[in-house]
Amino acid sequence: MGETAKYYEELHFYDGHTEISGDDQRLFIQLLEANDAVGLCGVFEEEGYPIYCMSNFALKSLGYSFEELMERTRGRFINLIYEKDRKAFEKERDGELSEHREFRVTGKEGNHVWVSSHRKRSVSGDGRRLRIASIRVVDDIRRRENQLLKALSKEYRSILYLEENKKRYRWIKKGGRMSDSHETGSYEEIFQALARYRETYVHPDDAAFTDFVEKVRAMLRERAEDGRRLVANYKMLTEHDGYRWNELQVIFNGDTDMETGYAIITFRDVDDETRKKLDENQLMSNSLQKAKEIINLKNEFLSRMSHDMRTPLNGIIGMVEMANGNLENAFRVRECHDKIMLSCRNLVELINDILDMQSLTSGTVEFTEENFSLVDMIQGGFLDIRKQAREAGVSYGVELEEFAHPFVRGSQKYIREIFATVLSNAVRYNKEQGNVRITGRELSNGRAVSIYEFVIEDTGLGMSEEFVKMIFDPFEQENNGARTEYQGSGLGMAIAKKIVEVLGGDISIESRLGEGTKVFLTLPLKIVKDTGAENMKDAKRLLAQDAELRRHPEGQAARHRESLAGKKVLLAEDNEINMEIAKYILEDAGIIVLCAKNGQVAVDMFRDSSEGEIDFILMDILMPVMDGIEAAKTIRNLDRKDADTVPMIALSANALDADMKKTRMAGMNEHLTKPVEKDVLIGTLTEYLL
Repeated sequence: MGETAKYYEELHFYDGHTEISGDDQRLFIQLLEANDAVGLCGVFEEEGYPIYCMSNFALKSLGYSFEELMERTRGRFINLIYEKDRKAFEKERDGELSEHREFRVTGKEGNHVWVSSHRKRSVSGDGRRLRIASIRVVDDIRRRENQLLKALSKEYRSILYLEENKKRYRWIKKGGRMSDSHETGSYEEIFQALARYRETYVHPDDAAFTDFVEKVRAMLRERAEDGRRLVANYKMLTEHDGYRWNELQVIFNGDTDMETGYAIITFRDVDDETRKKLDENQLMSNSLQKAKEIINLKNEFLSRMSHDMRTPLNGIIGMVEMANGNLENAFRVRECHDKIMLSCRNLVELINDILDMQSLTSGTVEFTEENFSLVDMIQGGFLDIRKQAREAGVSYGVELEEFAHPFVRGSQKYIREIFATVLSNAVRYNKEQGNVRITGRELSNGRAVSIYEFVIEDTGLGMSEEFVKMIFDPFEQENNGARTEYQGSGLGMAIAKKIVEVLGGDISIESRLGEGTKVFLTLPLKIVKDTGAENMKDAKRLLAQDAELRRHPEGQAARHRESLAGKKVLLAEDNEINMEIAKYILEDAGIIVLCAKNGQVAVDMFRDSSEGEIDFILMDILMPVMDGIEAAKTIRNLDRKDADTVPMIALSANALDADMKKTRMAGMNEHLTKPVEKDVLIGTLTEYLL
C-alpha cells in the first residue's frame, strides 16, 4: 500500500462499518492508482446512495468537513450531485457500471465542481451491494480546456501553454499550425525567445510589447493569482502586408500551491478591428474638436452679439437722455431723434441678420416661390439703397441687356435680399463721388430654366486679397473700425452666400484695396413664359407706384393719408406701448382705431360690428386669452360676407418664415414684423384700397 495508503488511511464510515477487508484494501489501491490518487468514497447501491465511507482527502478536495457533508447530504450521496447530473448517475444503479465518469458535485459555497471518478462494485460484510470510487477534482482542468478551446475558436495565430510548477511549456498552436510538442526548461528561455521575436518582428518604436513581457515575467515570479489577465497590442512585421496590429494576451489560472497553476499566452492578428477602433477614436476626437470649435464659435458669437447689440442700445439710451436735457432746443432734440432712429434701424438689421443666418444654417428656411419680373425688381427696386446712395453722393446705375425671359418663378424675397446686401455694401463702403453699377444678361435658357448673370461693381474702398478669402465667413470685416464707422453686422455676405447656394447659383468677388470691388452673381431661375394679364397688370402697377414714390415721396404720403382718412381699423394688441405707437401712426393718417387687448376681444368686436363697418384688421400674434392665429381663424369662419374679405394684417415680433407661414395659413393677408415703420404700415394698408 505504501504511498497510496495515506489517501484512505483516515476513512470515515457510516452505518456502523468500521473495518476494511483485505479485498477492499486492494480495490482501494487499484482505484487510487488509476485516478492519480486523490480521495475515496463508497456508497451503497440503494435509493439515494447512502454513504458507506469517505476519506479525509476527498472531504478536503470538496471543501467539507465530515459533519458539514452529513448535514448537507443527510447521509445520501445523491444529494451531493448537481441536479442536472443526477439522472445519468442513477441510471447505472441496476445496470452496467462504466469504469470512469465525470460529473458535478455541489461545493460548500453552493458552487458546482467537476470531479473525475473511477468506480468498482463490491459487497459489504453484511451482503449489501457497494460502489467504491476514487474522486479527483478536475474543475481547473475543465476551465483550462474551455479557455484553450475558446482561444482556438478565436483563431489565435499562436497559443503557448505554461505549467508553472513543472516549468514545462507546450505550443498548442504555433504560427497558425497545431502542435503537440512539449519543451522543458526555465521560463528564462521563453523570455529570451520573446526578446528575439521582439527584435525581428515588432515595430522598433513600439514599447508596449517590451512592457508587457516584463509584466508577465514579474507575475510568473510572484505566482500570479487565479484569473489574472494581461493584454497588449503591438505592431508586427508581416511578409506581405508590412506592419499589422497584433494582440498578445496572458491568462493565469489554477492554484500554484495545489500544483495546478498554469498560464496561457496567445498571439492573434487584430489589425482590422484595431484600425476600426482607431478610426472610431479619431472620429470621436474630431467630434470633440468640432464640439470645442462650436463652443468657441458660440462664445465668440455671443461676445460679438453683446457688443453689436449694446452699441446701438447705448446710442438710443444716450440720445434719449441728451434729448431730455435739451427740451428747449428743438434742433438738438430733432438731431437726437434722428440718431435714435439710426441706432434702432441698425439694431433691427442685426436681429434680422441673426434670424436669417440661423434659419439658413439650420435648414428650416422655406423658399416660397412666386412669379415676378426679374427686370422690374432690379431696375425699379431697392429704393432705400438708392436714397442711401443719393445722400452719400454716390451715383447708382443699372444696365441690363434685353432678357429673353424677364418673368421668372422663384423666391423673390431672398433674391431681393442677395442684391440688397451686395448693393448696400457697395454704397456703404464707397468713396465720395463714387459710383455703383449693376449689369446683367441672360446667359442661356432651356425649356424650363434659364441662367442669369449679374455684375455689381463699385469704385469704393476695396478689400485686401486676404480678406476676400474670408468675406463669406460670418462676422468677418476688413477692420474693427468698420463695425463702428459703417454700422455693419458682418453677417450680410455670409447670408447672401448661403441663399445663393440654396438656390443653386454661384457668387464670387474680385477686389483690390483702394480700387473698388466686383461681385459676380449667377442664378438659375425657372422661366415663366405665360405671364398672364393679371401678372402684367400687377407688375406695372407696382412699378408705377415705385416710380411715383421716387419722384414725389411727399405727395405719395399725402395721397395715402387722403385715401385712408375715415377708414376704420380694428387693432388687436396686448402691449400698451405697442398699442399707443400703432394707434398714433394710424390716427395720424386719419384712420379711426378700435382697440382690442386680446384676440377674444377682437373676435367679439368684429362679430358685434355692422357688416362692412371695419375696413382693416391689424392682429398681434402672441396675446393672452386667445392668440392672433386662433382669432384670425375664428373671424374667417364667421357666417358673414366681410369675414372672408376684410384685409387682415399680422403685426408680430415673430419674424421667421415659419411664423409668416402660420399667419398666412390662418387667413391673414400680410405679415409685418415689429418694429413696424410708419411708411411701411400705411403703404401696406393703402395697397388694399387700390
